[in-house]
Amino acid sequence: MAIMTKEELVSLLGSWENLFLLNKISPDPEEYLPLLMEIALEGKDTSSWRAVWVADKIMEQHPEVLLPWRETIIGILPRIRHGGKRRQLMRMLTRCEIPESSAGMLFDYCQERLFLSEEKVAVKVYAMDILYNISGQAPELKQEVIQTLEQVAEQFQGAGIVARIRKIIVRLRKEIHQR
Repeated sequence: MAIMTKEELVSLLGSWENLFLLNKISPDPEEYLPLLMEIALEGKDTSSWRAVWVADKIMEQHPEVLLPWRETIIGILPRIRHGGKRRQLMRMLTRCEIPESSAGMLFDYCQERLFLSEEKVAVKVYAMDILYNISGQAPELKQEVIQTLEQVAEQFQGAGIVARIRKIIVRLRKEIHQR
């Protein structure tokens, strides 16, 4: 079977037949991922968000295919205005090691997301997970992550966020004491 063109892929994304698309391309994710990521990262329309969603589902099954896209995703995050697209891109980043060259910028970005009252809970959860993951790569940041999360818990009273914060803080404190 011939690979779809970018136009055919955009058309299929526009019809929201993503489950069909996912089934069609999942056996060979590398074949379609460059096109999906091109659509996802260049656009601001519905097809762009849907391409991110499909790419995330592929990367869920094949996390290694994210590696070439990590720094591009990190670089574009501050410009993403669509909440669903931001959520999916951050979700992707929770499943990979963050390059040291981008860790500082991403760390700051995630901290900012946590303090925005209008930010969706899912984005905050992924921001916390990314901060936790970065602190695993740079243990000297564990205490800063704890302080950030404690401030977030004081500012936002949502039960889900506070429970997630407590869970991460417990893990971080345990890791600090084991060093």
